Amino acid sequence: MSPFTCLLVPINDLDSIAVTSLRIKEGLNGVSTPLGRRKPSTPRSSIAGTRSLIYLKARTGLSFSSTPATISKAMGILLYSLHVLLVSVLPFSNAHRRERLSLGDSLSIDREGDELVSPNGTFAAGFIQVGENAYCFSIWYARRPGKKTVVWMANRDKPVTTTVSEIHLNKYGTLVLISGGEGKVWETNTAFRRDVKELELLETGNLVLTNGNGEFVWQSFASPTDTLLPGQQLTRNTVLVSKRDAGNYLSGSYSFKFNDDNVVYLIYSGPEVSSVYFPLQDSAVYAQGRTNFNSTRLAAMDDMGTFSSSDLFHFNSSDYGRGPHRRLTLDHDGLLRVYSMKEPNWEWKVVWFLDIGSVGFTVCAEATASASTRRSRRARVRRDSAEKTRRTGLKVACHRLI
Repeated sequence: MSPFTCLLVPINDLDSIAVTSLRIKEGLNGVSTPLGRRKPSTPRSSIAGTRSLIYLKARTGLSFSSTPATISKAMGILLYSLHVLLVSVLPFSNAHRRERLSLGDSLSIDREGDELVSPNGTFAAGFIQVGENAYCFSIWYARRPGKKTVVWMANRDKPVTTTVSEIHLNKYGTLVLISGGEGKVWETNTAFRRDVKELELLETGNLVLTNGNGEFVWQSFASPTDTLLPGQQLTRNTVLVSKRDAGNYLSGSYSFKFNDDNVVYLIYSGPEVSSVYFPLQDSAVYAQGRTNFNSTRLAAMDDMGTFSSSDLFHFNSSDYGRGPHRRLTLDHDGLLRVYSMKEPNWEWKVVWFLDIGSVGFTVCAEATASASTRRSRRARVRRDSAEKTRRTGLKVACHRLI
């Protein structure tokens, strides 16, 4: 067995060496070397060297004489090898966690842990597995150990495989998702933008391409999936689309967007029917406190938990105030919810939701239901809303659909 077999040892074994500094080269050459601070009456180098020699004997079965030169060599071998181990192993564990990509850099599925992180570690961007040998380039909350809450996806409806797939910032300033089997799957609209400098993940959760002046050339906030983060705007050109099902990231049947009349709507789009289910369609929008006279078509949630829209759709989360991490998500069941998370538990809880009843899109699809059936459904919606208010303590906005 080689003497170097003893190098991979628990840290508590190495603590006994009690070294603060050592000139490795001199130690290997047998020269007695000061080991940092020590008491004048206690030759710590001799004690530490003897322990190192005993350790080498125990691990290797070889015999060593206890001369000062041999003791110094034993310590040199052990500490030099520890140095090599720490330099080679510890950086490797974080080698692929970066805050930015420069032109020509990439993130690969094949490199485990190859991802971008925001400055304070709140968000991460990389590949997540969405099915058997299926991956999407995504942004997620990184504060929850082992649990990834996805807030954005580049290729939710066209996952890539592990075969030489990567996200690459090419020399032309375009972020390109490449699948080994299909070629280019997704890209940013920044082709031939010579001013693009790097890709960076901000602490807000916004993934941005920036130029030399730090200006945004492209940003993920401009193309949301099913979630709005604080400060992210819903505009005339953007839309939230729900997941298809719990755990299924493919685009679902529900959307949240501005319509041509400047009002923000919740819409169900199924294979046979499409219908607005919020706001109510049996009365004018102004009768429900909304307006269609503001053509800016902007809506956003701020870091206090307030959502405001140009059509006067407005609400506050129940934990109003700065501090928690929040997200506004259109869930796979078609309901709009605000989730909140804070330390030390880092668990999501619902702090606001728009309860449109338990009947969901089925009511929209069954416009021919009898009057008695509709009355029964309305009563059930009211009962469900009252029960949810009792259980959660939240103020519930309950709206009937028919």
